[in-house]
Amino acid sequence: SVFLPNLVAQKADFLTTQAGSNQNDEEDEEHVTTFETIRCNKLMVVDGLGRLAVLLDATDNGGAASLWDNKGKPTISLNSIDNAGRVHLHNNTGQPVIDLHTTDNGGIVAVKANKGKGTAILGIGKNNKGFTKTK
Repeated sequence: SVFLPNLVAQKADFLTTQAGSNQNDEEDEEHVTTFETIRCNKLMVVDGLGRLAVLLDATDNGGAASLWDNKGKPTISLNSIDNAGRVHLHNNTGQPVIDLHTTDNGGIVAVKANKGKGTAILGIGKNNKGFTKTK
């Protein structure tokens, strides 16, 4: 309550207005609060065990959002990069293995092997023609 007095006050007002309703004891333990606007630089949603599940973050390039699995590994990341967008899909160890992003010429799809050494790339080159590349 020291850091979020408005949040605590709004929740307390909400709970007070709900006190006269006909709810059973189980419903009283779960409270829903609705806010019109929440402003922050980072929002971390955790599961019942306190593990990160969703992360929304303001970055120098704009914003980022990511989902995490129940083992603490990232699964999907969305990012703003160079006034454009990027999507990473991660493998079961948390390493990004699929990368979709925009470039000045169009876009690129890159797929990495789980060990990170092999890569297949499909994209648009400087000549505005498609290309494929393997490493």
